[in-house]
Amino acid sequence: MVLIIAAHDHQTACEKIASIHQNRDSVLVLDGSNRAKYLANATVELQFKDGKLVSKEIRGRLVPMENTPVDTAYTNAFRDDFLKTKEFTNQVIGSLDKSIYTRDAFLALLTI
Repeated sequence: MVLIIAAHDHQTACEKIASIHQNRDSVLVLDGSNRAKYLANATVELQFKDGKLVSKEIRGRLVPMENTPVDTAYTNAFRDDFLKTKEFTNQVIGSLDKSIYTRDAFLALLTI
């Protein structure tokens, strides 16, 4: 199995996807969504014999963060950086007058 940990996709995912090709590993996709709603947790167990990998197990789960208290010391330590980044990323730098599509970006997923 292959492990992909995604982030900030605005969707949660804890999903094993089988390959459409023979003799290819399945893929475990973990995504905790945005705004730290969930923590993507993966456990990877590898066993070696004579220096060679003989078994691999990958498990994943999403841990809800809604009842986890905010670490105020952490947020205060990065507050200035957060505000500077927010100001920078909210600047208008241009506009598009044509439609754009993400379909081509997904082509690689079809080859897994």
